[in-house]
Formats: sequence, C-alpha cells, structure tokens
Amino acid sequence: MRPFAPQATGKAPAVVDVPAVPSREAIDALMRDLKTAEEELRVGAVVLVFPPFGDGVPALALDALFPAVAGLPDDAARHERLEEWNRRLEYLRNLYVPVVAAVDGECSGWALELALAADVVVCSEDACFAVAGCPAGIPYQLGVALGTQRLKRLTMFGERLDGTTAVAWGLANHAVAGTSFGRAMELGSALALPPRDAMSVLKESLNAIDEHRAGPARLWVLGD
Repeated sequence: MRPFAPQATGKAPAVVDVPAVPSREAIDALMRDLKTAEEELRVGAVVLVFPPFGDGVPALALDALFPAVAGLPDDAARHERLEEWNRRLEYLRNLYVPVVAAVDGECSGWALELALAADVVVCSEDACFAVAGCPAGIPYQLGVALGTQRLKRLTMFGERLDGTTAVAWGLANHAVAGTSFGRAMELGSALALPPRDAMSVLKESLNAIDEHRAGPARLWVLGD
C-alpha cells in the first residue's frame, strides 16, 4: 500500500497496486495490502491501480498460484484451488470500504476478475477488456453486467472492448482520455467522505442484489 495523506475529514483513499506478474507471493502481498487498508481507520476507500499491460496480461495458473492439495484426486484438488482464488476475489468484493479500480491497457483473465470485484471501474478510453484467460470459468459479474447475448460475443467470438464500449456495456463506470488514475483518485476521495460504517452497509446491500440475480459463482468452467 502506498503512503497516503488524510483529508480534512481525517480519511483518504489508500492506493494499492495490482502485481504485474501473478505469483502466489504477489497475490498474497496484494491481499495483505488490502487488509492493511481495511483496518486503517483513516482509510475511507481504496484505489486499486492496475499495471498498464501492453503486451497481454500474464496468465495465472491456479496450479502454480496455490500449493498442491495432498491426498485429493485431481478434480477435487483443482476445485480446492479454484475456491482459494474465489475466496480472494470475494474478500476484495466485500472489503469494508469502497474500491475503485483504475485500469489502463489490457484487462483480461485474472485482471478482469479483480476489476469486476471492485465497486467502481475507471478506465482509459483505449483500455482493452477481454474474457480470455480467466483462471477457470466465467465470473458471475460478467453475466450480471452484460446479459447473455453480449456475453456470447465476448466468449464465443473473443471480442475485445475498448474503454468507451466497456462503459456502454456496463463493465466499467467511467472512461477517460489519457490515464485513469486521476479520475479514480477523485472518485476515491469522494467515496472516503461518508462514514465507513454507512458505506459498508450500502456495499453489502448492493452486493446482495448481484448475488440474488447471478446464482452460481461461475457460469461454467472453460476447458473441461
């Protein structure tokens, strides 16, 4: 977590960087940074900054990210690894304070899953959103945000969305010219102003709507 300066209200957004390479150590460090931000009472929001992936998002292999599950058949072990990844996404999604994702460059696979777990997504107009490379299956937020027909275009035909189209389709909230960080900080500062408890209750209520609409955590598993 980067150093931060409280505002006049005594709270400010904390800035947390998403790792450029998704090793187990890097993902664990990200979770620790989020926990530190959550527990710091002067933090009223988190701005989650994604690297400007220009040559494609590095793949996340669940087998490499999480240790082997001793004594379980391959299918059961794979399920346990997927659940470990899901728990990390759910932790981000249910963080006590609002989370604003700042996305430049490509956002696909595991990076897309992290971005969708945020409360607000700010992207550059030339950002690129794609489904390819999700660790296992299609995250339910995609189905909630897009609907079946648009989801088919992304999954069956491999379409990629620029930032402006991602906003129009509901994958992102704001698209800006240039980089996204400045606008993300503005929104994070605004979200840091209300009482933390009130924002947490609001987040919980809004997330419950998505969970009711979505059903299973993942729509299906690709590659099986």
